[in-house]
Amino acid sequence: MASQGGMSYATLAFMARPIGGRLSEAFRATYEAADVSQEDIAAALGVDQPTVSKWARGMRRVPLEALPVSEKLCGVPRGTILRRAGFVDDIGLQTIEDVINADPVLSDADKKHLLSYYQFVRAESALSAR
Repeated sequence: MASQGGMSYATLAFMARPIGGRLSEAFRATYEAADVSQEDIAAALGVDQPTVSKWARGMRRVPLEALPVSEKLCGVPRGTILRRAGFVDDIGLQTIEDVINADPVLSDADKKHLLSYYQFVRAESALSAR
């Protein structure tokens, strides 16, 4: 097996692949459509711009805690990024929990994070409604 510096090419290819996937694409599409810069998002989240760039390019996973802040900054309803990523369906075939838990592509950790974010958004919305 061919290798580079002791690692197989398959390992190197795996390590170089984007890990953010649909969530990164939806995150980027949302702030670009709202004409919000990576610098603006970074400042709102207390991170540096290169970190936001890595999220947007799929080189790092977008932390779910960043979604409500980013959505507010972009002037879009909560849950927009998850809907754009295909994690939440507006049609409402089932509960959001059922859809997330039934998704065969998501890891158990991803499911846990998505459910946690959903519960966070619901709690924040309930507080805002008061």
